[in-house]
Amino acid sequence: MVEENGYREFDHTADWGIEVWAQDIFDLLGTAARGMFSLLEVQKGEGNRSAFTFSLDKDQDNEDLLVEFLNELLFLSEQNQVAFDDFEFDSTEKLHHFTAHSYPIIGQKKEIKAVTYYGLSVDRRGNRLETKIVFDV
Repeated sequence: MVEENGYREFDHTADWGIEVWAQDIFDLLGTAARGMFSLLEVQKGEGNRSAFTFSLDKDQDNEDLLVEFLNELLFLSEQNQVAFDDFEFDSTEKLHHFTAHSYPIIGQKKEIKAVTYYGLSVDRRGNRLETKIVFDV
């Protein structure tokens, strides 16, 4: 049986990459984010969880939405010393609204500079969406 949502790392010459699959675009975003933070090998700290909210333009394709979403999480993570593992999504006529739930971190073994568009394509395969994401390290 194939998992409904998931990710796995794949080899890339100079950078890191993950393959991600999910039932819809919002599940794909959340699963990709969990995969990205697993690559960082974060060290969980003590303290309360926090929630961060942000919005992105609804009038963009899935690839742009994915890159903007993950880059926003990277920025928030670096600025606030947190990692994200749970997400809520809502949409209005013009915007996608996101609430990202975080936990404090005391360090991480690896660093991602940015999410890239290298070979990026979000494709429907049967009843799920699939993509490969390459991270600049």
